[in-house]
Amino acid sequence: HIPQVPPIAEGVPGRPGPGLSRQADMSSSQGGAAFPVATDAQRSFYEAFRRLIWPPISEPEPTQEELLRIRYTAHVPKMALGLKIIPRSCTQQPKTCRMFHRFGSDRFLFVDLPEVGQFQRQFMICERQYAFLTFRVAGGGMKSHENGCDTGMLQRSVRAIFFAEEGPGLTSVPVTFVFDWHVPLKHIGQAGSDMNVAKLADRFTLGFSLAERTVVLSPEQICIEPDIEGQGGELLTDGNGQISADLMDEVTRKL
Repeated sequence: HIPQVPPIAEGVPGRPGPGLSRQADMSSSQGGAAFPVATDAQRSFYEAFRRLIWPPISEPEPTQEELLRIRYTAHVPKMALGLKIIPRSCTQQPKTCRMFHRFGSDRFLFVDLPEVGQFQRQFMICERQYAFLTFRVAGGGMKSHENGCDTGMLQRSVRAIFFAEEGPGLTSVPVTFVFDWHVPLKHIGQAGSDMNVAKLADRFTLGFSLAERTVVLSPEQICIEPDIEGQGGELLTDGNGQISADLMDEVTRKL
């Protein structure tokens, strides 16, 4: 099942933007992958967000291709009144990810929090309305920075991920659609209903794992197989699939 949504961002003729529906963002493996291009809205947001960062960053302006791999981060200072969210960085990633390609990297904001429960579920930055999407807690921790000084101490890192539902140049998309598109529980069945909150959050963050795009398949090149069930009717399918030798060869060539 492929969820549909109106175009989220404009591209150029013949090349879909990062927010087009998955159905429209497919071409045959012979024709090669249809990669997105940056939009004016993405460039404008990058420039506006960059101006809010202190101290100012000195990196050169990103190219159109690099703009698609920008990761936007912010933080909430410890003991901050009103839980003020302060932009921290907008850095290029070596690769893209499923979420960035589908919706655009500029629609996601990664916010480091002092505690799990200390965050606003909605807020405005650069004229964009952000809503809470998910969070992750890194067990390895991160260095603590107090009053601009590196204390050298390690603390547990809590990062919330927010999604821009509305803003200049954006098609309105509710945060619930992003969640249902990536982890469609109503189509996963029993396997999805049995997930606890921690496992579901961990599964969701896989959408932000860096990956190399290779071949884009058209719907007729994909065969949907029935789930594997046990003797008692329990679902045994665990996300595995098969790939043809020809397609594997083409993926190898792309890499």
